[in-house]
Amino acid sequence: MTLTELQAESAHLDKDLACWKEEMRRLARRLAQGKNNEDEISRLADLQDRIQAGDERATELAERSASLRQQHVHPEELVSVLSLLNGSWETTPRLEQARILHHLVQRIEHDGSQISLSFDRAGIKQLAAQGARTSKETE
Repeated sequence: MTLTELQAESAHLDKDLACWKEEMRRLARRLAQGKNNEDEISRLADLQDRIQAGDERATELAERSASLRQQHVHPEELVSVLSLLNGSWETTPRLEQARILHHLVQRIEHDGSQISLSFDRAGIKQLAAQGARTSKETE
């Protein structure tokens, strides 16, 4: 699920939760006035269950959104990783080339006519961090 999809689901859930909580307050006021019947008591219990499940889902969505934001590759990180591929690639030892590619590429797919590469965000971030440490050490 993308960050945009998570945000859309979260916004929809927030609206549902607000409606359910308002309805629950209205029913609670009626029950406090002694105007209770079985249907309203049953509906109140249903709303409590929905709100609890909604709150749990909202927490899950927030955690997944935060995780996706942490995985976001910033332009500076890409520049850092690209510097590993520019110029000296031919003179880079094969083991180092393999290590870099291992971190960059998540999956390669081939359907007979096209090749598709999926890049590994976590690997890119790790290479960028290593590049930053290396450049600080050489300064």
